[in-house]
Amino acid sequence: MPNKPSVKTLGKSSVPETHGEQRLERKPQDGFGIAKRPKAAYDKEKISVEEFTVQGLNHHLLTYANIVLNFLLKSKRKVSAAEIKEETGLDLNNPSNRDLKGFIQRNETVSYEDGLYTYRFTHVIKTEEDMLGVLRKLRRERKHGLNINTLKQECPDAEKIASALAAENRIFLLQMGKDQKQRIAFYNPPSKIKSARTSFCDMWHKQAIPEAVNLKEKLEQVGLKSMAVFSKTGAVPKKLLKRPSGGRKRRYKITNVHLPELNVEKEF
Repeated sequence: MPNKPSVKTLGKSSVPETHGEQRLERKPQDGFGIAKRPKAAYDKEKISVEEFTVQGLNHHLLTYANIVLNFLLKSKRKVSAAEIKEETGLDLNNPSNRDLKGFIQRNETVSYEDGLYTYRFTHVIKTEEDMLGVLRKLRRERKHGLNINTLKQECPDAEKIASALAAENRIFLLQMGKDQKQRIAFYNPPSKIKSARTSFCDMWHKQAIPEAVNLKEKLEQVGLKSMAVFSKTGAVPKKLLKRPSGGRKRRYKITNVHLPELNVEKEF
């Protein structure tokens, strides 16, 4: 007689458990994999995010919130809860989703007013002048530069605009990180840009650099050294005493004087 599958009850949901070779196919519930499934798959009854709380951390709430935030970012306009439901399948007006609604409304990247949701952009940059305006403001406020990598999410053309401004010497672009792919932009005031004299530029470009194999010889001819060793000043640290690897040799004395016939009363 085959074993029957047992069912463990966890709150409102039940998960079948299989034994032996018999298996039960569990029908996917609405709310799981909501980001990948078509809209028609979750147009039925909505599942409250409160039902999937693990140790006080609601992982599904963060997943659903990310779906809503991405929709607001792509919309770039004011949208209603009905539009959010139509596009994502998440009903913010459902009382069972009050935690999700509160999380969205309190999010620092969302502006909620008169029942409409809008993504709050950190910087609105569409043209080169927009980026220059933001960089001027950051310079006046003596704040940090503008991270081009994080700006790509709000402005897809951020890297293209920054490269064009850097080519015109209107901004500075610093490359950071191990792979030098992180780029930070700073404003370059026109008053700080100075042009070198033409005579100096001509002299600079006329100077010929010798080949690497002849560089040492050329430097010595003009009295320069290709390499110099400088002694460090200051207190010289004491040398660490090294313990001998072979161990310390000791002299042993046998004191078995009660056996005079063995003649062992001598040092080795």
